[in-house]
Amino acid sequence: MLPIPDDILRAFDAILVEKSIPLSLRADYRKWLRYYLDFRAKYPPPDSRSEQVRLIIEKLRSKNQAQKKLEQAAHALSLFFEMQLRRKQAAASVAGMTAAHPGLALSEKGPKQGTKPAAPYSPRNLPPERGDATAAVSARAGTARR
Repeated sequence: MLPIPDDILRAFDAILVEKSIPLSLRADYRKWLRYYLDFRAKYPPPDSRSEQVRLIIEKLRSKNQAQKKLEQAAHALSLFFEMQLRRKQAAASVAGMTAAHPGLALSEKGPKQGTKPAAPYSPRNLPPERGDATAAVSARAGTARR
């Protein structure tokens, strides 16, 4: 049986903490997730998540797992699905922001060779044609700097 990929395990552990799953049960929850991922790799999963849960629970039942353990496995999978939904929503949110503001997109290449990093924002480092923003605001208020 393959281990749970690190990125999935970190996110799953975070949701276990968030949902206050007792420390004594977290190893079992990870075990159910590992069983599910292994099951999904061996058998093509149906589209419906509820059907996926039903099938894995039937498989666990055939292995004579106690009802309490089956309920625990179902809860672990519901947390996993919640985690997936959150990750998908976060990715969609980032994609939407970068589509609306292309300058926010992260470049895989990094900065170009020979370029200096941008200076931090300051009214004093605005281009000369715009002038000093602080002075312009102060002048409108009648309190120009001297």
